[in-house]
Amino acid sequence: MFQRVLIILCLAVSLLPIRALAETTTVAAMQQEMIDDGAIWIRLKKTLFGRDKVYGYTDTHVRIVVIDPKSGRIVKDKTIPIPDPNDLNTPDGTGLSVSGATD
Repeated sequence: MFQRVLIILCLAVSLLPIRALAETTTVAAMQQEMIDDGAIWIRLKKTLFGRDKVYGYTDTHVRIVVIDPKSGRIVKDKTIPIPDPNDLNTPDGTGLSVSGATD
């Protein structure tokens, strides 16, 4: 019984690095993925903790991905929609109100 548990434990531990390798990514791979998804502009920055931050801009949204360069793990992956300027609540579509304006 103990040998079975030990064998299963050893197999489980031996498979952990394979799973970790499958989830790692690089900045170049993330840039290519964003280009494939239709990004028209990509910007790279470093965070305060030395992580790589990749911004991918399209016409409709911004995708922000933070990658830990030591492990290659994606720390954050967030997509933010860009509002259509024509949908804003002002006549000129800027969303800015003009104080003191008269009609």
